Amino acid sequence: MEYFLLGALTFIFIWGMISISHINDGIKRTNKLLEKIANHIGAINPPVSALDDEEFNLYISKQEKIKAIKRYRELTGEGLREAKDYVDSLFK
Repeated sequence: MEYFLLGALTFIFIWGMISISHINDGIKRTNKLLEKIANHIGAINPPVSALDDEEFNLYISKQEKIKAIKRYRELTGEGLREAKDYVDSLFK
């Protein structure tokens, strides 16, 4: 009986964590979409360019693509694919 209860609680905990992760992903996508809409209609200032960031430029100059991608994502809120494509374009 105790093993069943422990198993059930473990399952509920894992299911809850997965649900929270999905909710967070949905919130991030919604915020990104709202930001794009606001930028399109001019409701907010455009984000700071990554090229204005010293840390980002340091990673680019040292050819540290992964760190540059991570920093770009921090600065812009872009997804992994967009950040990778942007950083890759700087190395061409």
